[in-house]
Amino acid sequence: MKKFDYAASGFQLDTTQGRVFYFYHDSDRFWKYVRPVKRADREA
Repeated sequence: MKKFDYAASGFQLDTTQGRVFYFYHDSDRFWKYVRPVKRADREA
């Protein structure tokens, strides 16, 4: 996640106030982050 290039994908991280980042953890299988994104060409 740390090295993911949002610009290359056409999206950007949505840091609008009120947006929530989720974290799921299943110790036997995975760690998952769900982060809000928006298209890079849009402001709202």
